Amino acid sequence: MARSDYEYPGYDRTGVGYWSKTTLLYAAVTAGALWMTLPFWWTLTTSLSATPTASAVSFIPAAPTLENFVTLWERPDIPLVRWFINTVIFAGAVTTFNLIFDSLAGYSLAKINFWGRDKLFLGFISTMMIPAMVTLIPVYLILTQLGWINTYQGLIAPLVANPLGIFLLRQHFKSLPSAQETRPRLTGATSSRPSTRSISRLRNPHWQHLVSSRSWAPGTTSSGP
Repeated sequence: MARSDYEYPGYDRTGVGYWSKTTLLYAAVTAGALWMTLPFWWTLTTSLSATPTASAVSFIPAAPTLENFVTLWERPDIPLVRWFINTVIFAGAVTTFNLIFDSLAGYSLAKINFWGRDKLFLGFISTMMIPAMVTLIPVYLILTQLGWINTYQGLIAPLVANPLGIFLLRQHFKSLPSAQETRPRLTGATSSRPSTRSISRLRNPHWQHLVSSRSWAPGTTSSGP
């Protein structure tokens, strides 16, 4: 049986020093959390302020009002519902495609031996060093020739895969023991079934990271065709 913390010499949770350090630690973490929420709180209070005073920095509105929200919904020149539907379709499709293609590419680069695998992986990683503004005009010209300007496929196609997601899943698959693959194969599974059944249960945290990172990233993209 493992020894408890109370059995180690010099480790006393009942002492004043321990509780002082713990209190300072929690106070620092709480202060940091409150500081991180200030932009969100300022956004909320600004939306509840009257239009003439919205430009002033105020964390507590003098006269809170919902007039801004009512005006936003009632103005016929602002298709708010259409914008929301477009965002859901755009972010949902990009996230789904990233989960599929990043997982397949990461598993292939980690577990399948083929000629030029490492060079191909370096090629994927090198694309992360290219600024997005460099590829903006070439992508626009390609989508123009395809007739995909101002369409869903024009927004989604350039983002169906993410080099960072491929890198993360590739590193994760390389860390998995080979027994996770050989055990299903001994029962007659094909080469694709171990990756989709046994290994998929182990990559859930990485999937969650991809979902959380890719679901909001398309919404911040304002330079798409």
